[in-house]
Order: sequence, then C-alpha cells, then structure tokens
Amino acid sequence: METVNGTICISHAELTGRIITTANLNNLVRRGRVQQVQKGGNGRTALYAVESLPMKWRTEVYKRYPDLQEQAESREFIDTVEPDGAALNFYQTYKLADGRNLPDDKVLEYASNAAIMNAFRRCWDAHVSKRQRTGKKAVAGKEFWSRAAAALPRLADRFNHSLPGSPRRLQMKFAEYVRDGYVCFISGKFLNGNAGKVLTDEQTGYLATL
Repeated sequence: METVNGTICISHAELTGRIITTANLNNLVRRGRVQQVQKGGNGRTALYAVESLPMKWRTEVYKRYPDLQEQAESREFIDTVEPDGAALNFYQTYKLADGRNLPDDKVLEYASNAAIMNAFRRCWDAHVSKRQRTGKKAVAGKEFWSRAAAALPRLADRFNHSLPGSPRRLQMKFAEYVRDGYVCFISGKFLNGNAGKVLTDEQTGYLATL
C-alpha cells in the first residue's frame, strides 16, 4: 500500500494474492474499469487506485486491510528508513562523564531515532523538490508531520525508537536533530557536557524551511 499524489494505491501482489486473479485485473484495466496508477517493471511495482476498483473487490480490499489509509501513508517513510552506521558508531564510542559507554539498549534506541529522522529528512526534501519542479506549493509542514507521526508505530516494528508521537513535538525534535546532530537524542543523565555546537549557514537556512 502507498499513496501516489493523494491516491491510495494497492500493489499487484497485494491484489492478486487473494482478492482478484491476474487475468481479471488485466481485463478490468484494459476496459478502463480499474485505474493503473503505475506500471510495473524496471524495479517498479504495479500500482492500482483502490477507489477505482469495482465495489465487489474494493469491499474485499477494505475487509483485508482495515487500516488501508494508514498503511498507504506510512509506506514512503517505511521504505526510506535504512540503518545509520555513523550514528551507531557515534553512540557506541560515546563516553559518559565517568568514562563509561552508553548502555547497549540506548545505543540501539538512539541509532534507530537517527535512522528514522534521516528518512524523514529525505522524504521532506523529496516533497519540497518535487513541488518546486512542478511549480506547485510544497506540502504543508503540518500535514507532513502528521503523517510522519502516524508512521512511527509501524516503524517501531523494525527500529526500536523513542521519538515523540505528537506531530508538533516530532517536528520540534527533527529541528533539534538538524541543529545538534546525534547528540540530541542522548538523555540528559548521560550527556558528558561536550554537546555545544555552532550552527552552519546551511543548517540555519534549512531550519527556516521547517
């Protein structure tokens, strides 16, 4: 499931698994009764607009995927997250004030936070870039962060994070991450007092767009 230009789409594999046969689906597309939003091939997945499906199959889709919209809107974030090796190394080598290292569970938690925030940044930049190319207004920050926050529970299945679930607090944490980097996720009880950082012009400009 994913959303393409505001249209909730279902993949060929999801549709033909148990809902409709490939032959029936292809026939409906040829007859113009189902909208194919994206063709498959060259690494791309064939996608179909859920709302264009005839009622019989659309009802079956919603029965099998009751959280269809949430799944679709989370897909871009889920597909974009990848482990951040530099973050993992930063937290593994971070020294507490008494010379100890961070607990292993905190190393993984903080590295997961960084990986997810990196994905949010890539998604945000992609949205802004696409809108600039097409001359359309960029997606509203409020809408973007609402969808990002809604994706967090699904992301937690793969990345055990501790990011705030509130869209506004998540956006604020993202701005803090852009400003301070990896250290922003470290709990105050672990900080070694060397967290001060001077913003670059690029960081200052980027923060102004959020």
